[in-house]
Amino acid sequence: MQVNIFAVIAAAMANMVIGYAWYSTALFGQKWMGALGLNKEVAKAGMGKAIALGFVTALITSYVLGVAMILAGITTAATGALAGFVIAIGLVVTTMYGAVIWSGRSQTAFIIEAAYQLVTFAAMASLLAVWG
Repeated sequence: MQVNIFAVIAAAMANMVIGYAWYSTALFGQKWMGALGLNKEVAKAGMGKAIALGFVTALITSYVLGVAMILAGITTAATGALAGFVIAIGLVVTTMYGAVIWSGRSQTAFIIEAAYQLVTFAAMASLLAVWG
């Protein structure tokens, strides 16, 4: 079993591009920062490190999704997207909600972040299913 490294990198880059758009002020950035009590200055302060670490985690996620697509025998974009969506709901979103339950974290921030994960997992798994 061998995952296509170029597909892994492309899927991780897709994750980052979607994140850039998702958390921009044109989409959900302002509402997300408000829900967490952040402002632009605070958010920009750690941006370089956050982007670098985000890309590393996106690479790991992409690789694991690639392995899952191979193990499941998924080779179409639509089935990959569905698998990514289901994986995100079952593993990522439910785990993320624990922070809301136990820490009282913002419901609004959770919804924005969870929706982002659902979209990115579907996109990444779709790409990996076809190209991975």
